[in-house]
Amino acid sequence: MTSIYGRLSEAIRNLLIGERRRSGLNQMDFARAVQLSQPTISKIEKGGRYIKAAELVVFARAVKTDPLKLLAKAMALADAGASLERPTVRRIKRRASKAR
Repeated sequence: MTSIYGRLSEAIRNLLIGERRRSGLNQMDFARAVQLSQPTISKIEKGGRYIKAAELVVFARAVKTDPLKLLAKAMALADAGASLERPTVRRIKRRASKAR
């Protein structure tokens, strides 16, 4: 069983990923907006680093959402022990270009 800390952290991450994508920001643009590096954003989104309280506020504002509402929603999800799946990612197949 995952602890409340793990569930809450996962819920916050997943909600922020969803909000970032809904805002049309890729990790690089989001990283610039919050003044962090893209690898740091990637690490946070993968769960390799916790989000600091001040970062939560800055991240939420960058995607134009209320940080308190986002936190309340994350707490409700974590308390309910809801299945916290990451938002689905649309994969775009890229064709390998042939050098001629």
